Amino acid sequence: MIFSRDLAKYLDKIRDQEKYQAKLSEIESSINNTLALYNKVVKSGRLSTFKEMVELIDKCIAELPLRDQREHSCRRGCDACCHYDVSIYPQEAELILRFCRKKKIPIDTEYLKQQAAIPLRERSASLTHSACVFLEKGECKIYPVRPINCRKLFRMNAPVHCNAKLYPHGTPGSEVITRVNINVEVVISVLQSAGERTGSMPELLLTAQDTAPKN
Repeated sequence: MIFSRDLAKYLDKIRDQEKYQAKLSEIESSINNTLALYNKVVKSGRLSTFKEMVELIDKCIAELPLRDQREHSCRRGCDACCHYDVSIYPQEAELILRFCRKKKIPIDTEYLKQQAAIPLRERSASLTHSACVFLEKGECKIYPVRPINCRKLFRMNAPVHCNAKLYPHGTPGSEVITRVNINVEVVISVLQSAGERTGSMPELLLTAQDTAPKN
């Protein structure tokens, strides 16, 4: 089993502690159930299988206690994280292209090419090309098909501290605190174990555009 980075860190933290044995059993059960679901739907095709896994992730997020949801600082109109480079799966690039065609949402290919030309470590600090190509007036134009890494991101710190231009990584007193949803990380781990790999969003969108059937 290939664990996601966040799930691996969590397991390393609790594995040898007696008080967390019940939690470990719960995680093992969740892994087995998710694997069973994946193996059940995988014959329906790669894209359909991926959509099933995304639906499961949304369910995991929706089941968060209301108290936990209220503690999140992420709110509509807060777009700091939309200036980070996001890793996506090839299936997500395809789903995004399909959604854009259906909703007649234009994709600025030239912007994507310019963004892809900037080294990964420098993109979030770019004054002109840090924003996601689908960010418009502080809101996401493709919200229903936003990537998993956008769906699962929940911050606990003051929203302003997420702004990488104002508070570069490591700035004292501006720690960015992320709430990790273990059930979501289980789903991601199952995808990774099945051989699914992510890439940078601009590059994968450009590739998907190049390989998409021409109508």
